[in-house]
Amino acid sequence: MQDTDDSHQRQPAQPAKPVKRLDGEIYIEVLRSQPGKPMQAAALFGWDQTCPYKHIEDNPKIYYIPELDAFSEDPEMAIPKSDKKAHSEVRKTLGAIITLLDEAVHNNDYARADDLRDYKEKCLKYLQETSTPSGKVKNFPGQNDKALKKIKLAIGYYLNKLESADPAKAEYIRRRLILGKTCMWSDS
Repeated sequence: MQDTDDSHQRQPAQPAKPVKRLDGEIYIEVLRSQPGKPMQAAALFGWDQTCPYKHIEDNPKIYYIPELDAFSEDPEMAIPKSDKKAHSEVRKTLGAIITLLDEAVHNNDYARADDLRDYKEKCLKYLQETSTPSGKVKNFPGQNDKALKKIKLAIGYYLNKLESADPAKAEYIRRRLILGKTCMWSDS
């Protein structure tokens, strides 16, 4: 009697699945195809995607920005998180809070002192979130900033994978690649 165990029989070879190319590799190829030519990060990120900014009718200088439901001449316009007048008012309020807090502590009014400490923390948090360490007003990140962050992550992931397979090629790419709001492949 013959044993008919199917698990020991040869299985037909499965065709190899095509390897999915990493986004970082695609971004590098796009930049390498145009050496020395700077490219906005948002344009590079949108290379194979539709651009969220639409030209308005026949005027190529006016764009519709869907996130803001607004029109702008510059899709990368800086949108401030606050303004100088608001910062000035918050700083004045903060000075008054500190004075009142000192009085409350001196008069043993601990409930009022706790309320003033909470208010002081909120004012400080607001200033920290809306201003730079030098006191300038921060802006919300634009599409270019968001795109650059995603591009850097994708290229970093690709280069880390490439580093284990071909360290010389990874180093070559790192020396030639310029990433910033404007990205570029440098032949020098």
